[in-house]
Amino acid sequence: MESHHGDNRHVLAESGVWVVNAGTTSSPLASLQKSLWRFSAVTFLPANYPRSVSEDYAPYQICNILQNFCSKITGLLGTQSTFKTFGVGDATATAAAATITTVLQDGSGMLGQILFTYGFGSHMDEHIKVWRYSADVFFDAAIFLDILAPNLPRKYFVFTACCASVLRAICGVTAGSTKSSIYQHFALEENLGDIHAKEQSQSTLINLIAMIFGTLIIRMAHEDAAWIWGLFIFFSVLHLVFNYIGVRSVVFSNLTADRMQIVIKSYLSSKGAEMMTPSQVAPLESILTLPSIPVEMGISLEHLATQARLQAPNESSDAKLLAELAAAWEGKKYMAARTPSGVAVALHDGCEVKDCIEAFFCGLAWVQLELPDAVAARQYIQSHFEPFYQSLATKWDVDRKLYFNDNGWRSRWKLTKKD
Repeated sequence: MESHHGDNRHVLAESGVWVVNAGTTSSPLASLQKSLWRFSAVTFLPANYPRSVSEDYAPYQICNILQNFCSKITGLLGTQSTFKTFGVGDATATAAAATITTVLQDGSGMLGQILFTYGFGSHMDEHIKVWRYSADVFFDAAIFLDILAPNLPRKYFVFTACCASVLRAICGVTAGSTKSSIYQHFALEENLGDIHAKEQSQSTLINLIAMIFGTLIIRMAHEDAAWIWGLFIFFSVLHLVFNYIGVRSVVFSNLTADRMQIVIKSYLSSKGAEMMTPSQVAPLESILTLPSIPVEMGISLEHLATQARLQAPNESSDAKLLAELAAAWEGKKYMAARTPSGVAVALHDGCEVKDCIEAFFCGLAWVQLELPDAVAARQYIQSHFEPFYQSLATKWDVDRKLYFNDNGWRSRWKLTKKD
């Protein structure tokens, strides 16, 4: 190895190949570029990116940034219309009237948020992609009402404004709850807080750019209704398209009813030859609508007896029906009964994750293979579930909590091993 300090060069010999490297001295421009890149990386990217996040982080965040830009533009259009609704520019408008309208709006939003959380809050984790996409649908619907309000008779102003506030509040609940679950999935190094912080930085920057761009657009529109509606439709469509692509790109490895249904149907159709991976399932998950799941998990014993009676109306009592079901599923931590729409499953309070997977597999196999009764369903499970589970465990995270269309009931009955 030969070194020349005077001209700042180093001559290196590796495997007989001579390489001349320039010194470490860099130009001011290059130093500035490095400093800007370092600042951007520290401010906008999670620490140790990309190894600290999952592979689907980048495509999701790119779409998230683009949809944030579009939503900010439509939000500015809605704000302009809201000011008109409150009477900005109208000599007859009063501060008291605007205050009352604001109070009614905020109150409606708060009440709507509470009622929505009561009805749907427990189902967010089960259908993350559906609710994440729905959040932006609610947002665009709220902006639509904001823009529509000034064009309605004055007596409808308050009602329309309150409806928009409710939709905006529901958007906040669904977006906030599902976003947390999605970012938890991205975090590979227990860096959820870092990912959240960097997402906020990204959103702040893109919102600042969108505010400048949106202000220019609003000035060009000159409150022309055709322009405003055209811009709203254009950016709302882009908003929903980017959000759809982003949500679709997320690849979860935990199991939900929707993912399990896709996996089990493929497995049964291939007669056990194919076990779909998370990346194969992701493009098939429901986003626009809640999936139809024929297996109802975690019902009460009373409800199970009611469902079983629909298939055996001549039985004398619910107790006899439950005794027959207990005998059919002896030794199992679940009992299943055929219903007109699928299969209902009662779960024992000692059931574990694997038992829930088995019960769900049993229900879907019973429906898809059109097995005649509980005895046939149990016989099928006895010979086919264990190979399915072993294959499933190689591709999916089977140890995490399952979200299986669960009604939450757990019951107790005597568990006796079947001979």
